[in-house]
Amino acid sequence: MGSRPRRCYTVAVTVEPLDPHTADPADLAACHEIRAAWVAEDLPGDPVPTFEETMAWLTATTPEERRLLRVVRVDGAVAGLSYLMLPLVQNTGLAMLWPWVRPERRRRGLGTELLTDAVRSGRDDGRDTMLVEPVEGTAGAHFAERFGFAVGQRGVMSTLDLSTVDIDRLAAVEAAAHPPYRLEGWSGPVPERIVERYVVALNNMADAPVGDLNYDPPQWTPERLRYWESWVDQRDRDLLATIAVHEPSGDVAGLTVVIVPRTPNGRAYQDDTTVARAHRGNGLGLWVKAAMARRLLAEHPEVRDVITGNAEENTHMRRINADLGFAVTRVIEERQAATADVAKLLGI
Repeated sequence: MGSRPRRCYTVAVTVEPLDPHTADPADLAACHEIRAAWVAEDLPGDPVPTFEETMAWLTATTPEERRLLRVVRVDGAVAGLSYLMLPLVQNTGLAMLWPWVRPERRRRGLGTELLTDAVRSGRDDGRDTMLVEPVEGTAGAHFAERFGFAVGQRGVMSTLDLSTVDIDRLAAVEAAAHPPYRLEGWSGPVPERIVERYVVALNNMADAPVGDLNYDPPQWTPERLRYWESWVDQRDRDLLATIAVHEPSGDVAGLTVVIVPRTPNGRAYQDDTTVARAHRGNGLGLWVKAAMARRLLAEHPEVRDVITGNAEENTHMRRINADLGFAVTRVIEERQAATADVAKLLGI
């Protein structure tokens, strides 16, 4: 009996730039599906983004960063997406990468194709360090480990459920007097009258722990703050700020910021919280965060929970979060590797 003939199949795999402003609608829909699938798998319980949110994320820009969007195609169809961010002002030796592959297409070398493209781009741009941010215990973390990315810091993500929060406790914390300080708040960009003092306070984030990462915290200026506010606006989100003002000087002694999607998804995103060094030890961090939670309950009833992230070693802020009722939900691994070392492992 003769042998049965075998059919040979050739799969064409390519990595190509993506311009979200001119891309084919089918490609954009595929990019959204990939991102939504990643959220559903690696961030269980998080709101799955809408197509409009994905488009806002793909198109939002700031003059202080250059970003390279790439898709990996299999026989012409989009099977993966990567976002490579290249800082232009600080941390100009870094290339920050976020790669995703369709769950059903994983373990076929497509992530390696995206990584190879990113490493070449970073190397050509003079970036000596690559950073990735997988969720601990996921396929992304195992992929990063395989290519030599070491954990430089662990970020603890915690969530405050506003439907079960102790409202009386929040009210008591907010109502407690902290002379000579007072609370002030607004929605939207920082008012021009206070922007210089606000930036001084924001720069107190510079002593936040960065672990072993080759990363310098932002050095804020009014111009840089306005760029960031514009980026948030492009993402179709609103800013809420609550500050503690030192009345004798008028200085911003403490602040906390929350980002709220304009299209409600049930969640608010905690951004910076800091207390100026000269004013620490007065309970201002807990005060402004309790006041912010109360604002969300009063002004944004559509928000069900607030998520925040802190370096694992930032025990002081994590204690404040726990005191307010935040519960740990996951850990993000901040992983880094020398670009040359990854290139060697990839054989490029």
